Amino acid sequence: MTTTNTTLKYPSNHFQTFLVEDEFYKQLDKSLYEEYHGATFSMREKILFKDVPETREFFYTKTDTVSQEMDLSNHTMIHPNRQVYFLASYRQHAQEEFHKYAVIDAETKNLLIGGSTYSPIIKSANTP
Repeated sequence: MTTTNTTLKYPSNHFQTFLVEDEFYKQLDKSLYEEYHGATFSMREKILFKDVPETREFFYTKTDTVSQEMDLSNHTMIHPNRQVYFLASYRQHAQEEFHKYAVIDAETKNLLIGGSTYSPIIKSANTP
């Protein structure tokens, strides 16, 4: 796939410098994304857009959850070398699990992709 910066809404910016992840999160509008209070696991990563599926898979692996493979083919207006922040949070509470993640453009601070899931924890008959 060949892309040129002139045809993209979000061109390559991999040579630019942006805030470190924790500083970005501190300044982020929490109506856009906020980690779960009392999260069991959270992650903040500054990555290239092309690495979003691998980073999301890592998040789900760390939280011992199976997820569907992510397909970025519909996101043709975003250059693969665009810097983004991948923010994710997981909370396990009693008999429930909550996952959420957001991919936010490092330059514009626009939400590009996001998702959340809720799962009840079902114990097997053999589990005490």
